[in-house]
Amino acid sequence: MPASQNSNKINGLVSKMPFKPATPAPGQGVLDLGIQKQVEINGIGMGVLSDGTAFLSGRGLARLCGVGHRVIQDLSSEWISGQSFARVTNVKAILDAHGLPSAAPYLEIRQGNRL
Repeated sequence: MPASQNSNKINGLVSKMPFKPATPAPGQGVLDLGIQKQVEINGIGMGVLSDGTAFLSGRGLARLCGVGHRVIQDLSSEWISGQSFARVTNVKAILDAHGLPSAAPYLEIRQGNRL
């Protein structure tokens, strides 16, 4: 179903409890973000962070890209390893071309006891 036919479902997003950050390591800043609202539409997990930033879950991104969840996990592991993998280099180039930060493959947000 096209996104436009589901656009009215955004009002059904579920509110989440505010996020309470862990104590940062020395020299590390605090990014006090939590999940404000989250929903799954047609198997694509998405939501809004407390600062208004929209997000996709890892599984939602995989589904939207038409790949298995493991592909996204592997890409993230390769990215974090710091080794030069072609697909990581290509994704970073796409992000950079659009003026988007590519320092990390994702932003970890705690939701209760889960990431």
